[in-house]
Formats: sequence, C-alpha cells, structure tokens
Amino acid sequence: MQLKLIALSPKNSDDMDQLGDTYFLLNKVDQAIETYGAAIAIDPRNWNALGNRGYAFEKQGVVDAAIRDYGNALALNPRSVIYMRRGIVHQRKGNLEQATRDLDAATIRWTPICT
Repeated sequence: MQLKLIALSPKNSDDMDQLGDTYFLLNKVDQAIETYGAAIAIDPRNWNALGNRGYAFEKQGVVDAAIRDYGNALALNPRSVIYMRRGIVHQRKGNLEQATRDLDAATIRWTPICT
C-alpha cells in the first residue's frame, strides 16, 4: 500500500515520511534515512521527517547527525518527544548540561495523551 501511495504522489513530503517509517519498522534503517531525506528535500519544514531521520541516525549511532536533525526539528516545532530524544543523545555523548536542559524542556512541554 505504501509503495503505491508513493508511486501516485512521489512529491508529497508526508507520503515520503510515512514510507520512511515503513522502512524503519522493517529495520531497513539506511533506506529509512534516505527516504526521510527525500521528504526533507521536498519540504525542508517537515519537522516530523527531521525528527524521524534524527531517530534513525540515533539508532545507527550517528549521534552528531541525530543532534543536528533534532535541533532542526525543534526549531520548527518544539515537541517534548524531540527534546527527550536529543537529551538522551546528549547524555550518551557526555554532554550532561545540554542533556539536562533538553530533558527539562521535554518535561515542561509534556502533554499527556489522556487527561
């Protein structure tokens, strides 16, 4: 289904982002990163694709690229989950001050799904 969707609208950034999610779930992380990159090339303001590519880079251990993508996503849409992921990466790198700032920001911005 995903591949047909892309065949019909290969210039749709959201469709490419969803295809990247599919590759990621299939553990095809290199293809996911490439596809998220295509989504970002179509729409550089697609903060979700930036965050997803950051997570894929994080899973590969490419922490500087993950931090970059998380920062770009946060500049567009400061979401708590992205602050949390960036904070975890900074913690792993030993950047404890930045990790604390990001994790604090994630806590402050956290919106529960159920109220």
